[in-house]
Amino acid sequence: MRVQFRRATVNPLLQALSSLVADLARFPTLAGSLVIIVLLAGTACTSQVPAGTLGPEGGSSTNALSAEPGTDAPYGVQTFTVTNGMSQSTGRIQDAENGPLPNVLFFEPGTDETHNFQAYSVTIGMFSSDTNQKNTGRRSIKLNTGKAPGTDAYVQKDSLVGNSARISTYVRFASVPDNNSTILKVGNSKGDGVFSIAVTPAGYLQLLNWNVRDVVQLGPTGTFRLDAGVWYRLGLAYDLTDATHYTATVFVNGAEDISAKDSPALTTVDPSLVRWGWVWTGSEFGAGKVLNIDDIYVDDSNSGRDTGDVRGATIVP
Repeated sequence: MRVQFRRATVNPLLQALSSLVADLARFPTLAGSLVIIVLLAGTACTSQVPAGTLGPEGGSSTNALSAEPGTDAPYGVQTFTVTNGMSQSTGRIQDAENGPLPNVLFFEPGTDETHNFQAYSVTIGMFSSDTNQKNTGRRSIKLNTGKAPGTDAYVQKDSLVGNSARISTYVRFASVPDNNSTILKVGNSKGDGVFSIAVTPAGYLQLLNWNVRDVVQLGPTGTFRLDAGVWYRLGLAYDLTDATHYTATVFVNGAEDISAKDSPALTTVDPSLVRWGWVWTGSEFGAGKVLNIDDIYVDDSNSGRDTGDVRGATIVP
């Protein structure tokens, strides 16, 4: 089945996606297929939704998305393959301005397809596949700090990134933390934070570099305030040569919020793992702090630009 959206802006495209998901759910031959959507800056795009059996029972399928020839979409072709109920992303993104971009490393639509956490290497604390809050599809990942003073709660993917990467993740707070708290960390193999995004009690973001002894803020505190009860798309793009030669940018809903370059010197380098959720950075989170995350995407581009809006949904029989 091929569905085409012409000159769709973000909201109409999402409405079309919602209608598409509802319609496809009526067809048993397509139930369980994965729908992947990449929003292409308001330009025309074509989404192909192949038949297949996905979800907890496994299976494999491929979804392709491309821009119409001649459009000014910043991103073109993207292909994902899902095997054995897990999002194993393959393929490339084609950039209309600068040629091919590096490979897609990871895509996980908030446990939509697996209903569990088998796509991750490590899970810590209170976590669940949540059907009450979701950005796309029917589920998201819920992470709860639990009893006072609050404890770590995160999912982790080991050996995922290197010295260049871009990450896009939707986040939603039930309430902001009591103290500055990391919610996304790119760490080395020991778990020290090379680039960590923290949120303040006022809802503003900070970019940190830290180890067990030192926490170094990179760049200024962001100016975009994240309110409780709202989904935001959080992005991180970085390119690292060594401790004094790097760029790192934080995006909120595609707009730059924090940028740092070369200074201060990093105390931790060698990016490898990625953690999503409540990650200890030396301050107490507070009790019962709930963070939902959805539509997790990672590639290894060194462009320094935002990924664009990448999200997916699974149609479950």
